[in-house]
Amino acid sequence: RLFANFDNHAAHHEVYCFDVIGDAWLGCSGLMNQPHIEQVESICHFAQSAVRSAQTVLVDILDESRGHVEIRAGIHTGPCTAAMVGNPRRLSLFGDTINVTSRMESTSKPSCIQVSAEVAQVLEGHTSKLTEMLVPRGPISVKGRGLMNTYWLLGEGLPDPKKIGGKELFS
Repeated sequence: RLFANFDNHAAHHEVYCFDVIGDAWLGCSGLMNQPHIEQVESICHFAQSAVRSAQTVLVDILDESRGHVEIRAGIHTGPCTAAMVGNPRRLSLFGDTINVTSRMESTSKPSCIQVSAEVAQVLEGHTSKLTEMLVPRGPISVKGRGLMNTYWLLGEGLPDPKKIGGKELFS
């Protein structure tokens, strides 16, 4: 149910799902030579839609008391390598950009979208309206990279970045 919602949002925002690993839905934007700002805005809008969509999906349709799904989202931008792998063949993406994106997701918080400084720089450099939705998180430790400055991407229907479950996100 959740991934079907993601697929619908992906089509709307021109995002391509390149892999599903366990409970992770991996998407990308801009493989077809979109201008860089359009790639970044597209994936950011998709992430906002995906987080909002997850909040409407019950964890257990037979037990509403278990609440709704909460996902973490992470976004990074940069070059990657594409290759057809497996049997049947499918497109896979590889490289540092994919690894950093994975780290942005894994160090995010429930129902939040964490973006790298590179994403923030692209948005700010093109005076995107999304720039107004960025809140500095500050440096976090990223495996294989050390400290990286990151940001929270806010949006309508997304939680207050200062507190999730009564805990400060900036600590």
